Amino acid sequence: MFQTLLAEFTAAWKFFVRFPLPSFLSGDGERSDYPPVDGHPALLRPMMPLIGFVLGFFAAVPLWILHLLPGGRLTAGIFGMAVIPLVLEIAGSWNGLISLTDFLEQRRQGASVEDALSASVSPIDAPRSGISMILMMTLYFLRMVFCGVLGMCAPFWLMVALTGAWLVRAQLSALETAGGSAPLYEVPRGLRKHHWYLAAGAMVVAGFLHPFGILLGFSVSWALACLAGNICRDSISGVNDRAVQVFGYAAEIVLLFLGILFYASF
Repeated sequence: MFQTLLAEFTAAWKFFVRFPLPSFLSGDGERSDYPPVDGHPALLRPMMPLIGFVLGFFAAVPLWILHLLPGGRLTAGIFGMAVIPLVLEIAGSWNGLISLTDFLEQRRQGASVEDALSASVSPIDAPRSGISMILMMTLYFLRMVFCGVLGMCAPFWLMVALTGAWLVRAQLSALETAGGSAPLYEVPRGLRKHHWYLAAGAMVVAGFLHPFGILLGFSVSWALACLAGNICRDSISGVNDRAVQVFGYAAEIVLLFLGILFYASF
């Protein structure tokens, strides 16, 4: 069973993240008991919250180490602001930032939610209007500030926030595709709610010293997933990859800010 989980996690990681896994987490030599489903790893959806947890763990570890040094809080804050957001964006190929920026820009121009969610994602180097660039820089700056403050005050919250944001993506992936009758990422029978269980377990590990934070992060993630799901059903009668990126990235910003509200005590 462990070999299957490791193989499925590695396949899911490669599906979403550009960076290779460390050797101790890589399951390249392992085999899964599940065949692929619709061309993607069978346990792709349940593994999505674990992807967020591992990304948050790799972000938090250097911050914890920096806290041990003289003047470590300030150094961790600068590192969190300058390095962590950039690495996370590159890991995700900038898809979340681009998707949310384009969605907000199209809504500003008067497009309906349906049209804004149905449009194709533009590449990072595509020509953009001045307002679109300002939107993108503002979103990235918010992420920088939030990661910097959390780097100083509560590095553990990066694991909680990223787990929750990827849980929102996983729950949206459980919806039927826009105009289709099957989930965006189908899973084997009996495993359709396991992304919730794995997300809860990951949050417990991330914030075991902060039980209120675990309950808060999980509850807000659930609320954001329900809200995003309702918007997708009402607007495009389902979900698509762009909607997953838009609401997943927005959930991450909300959850990061939530951590600042409760744990940024200087």
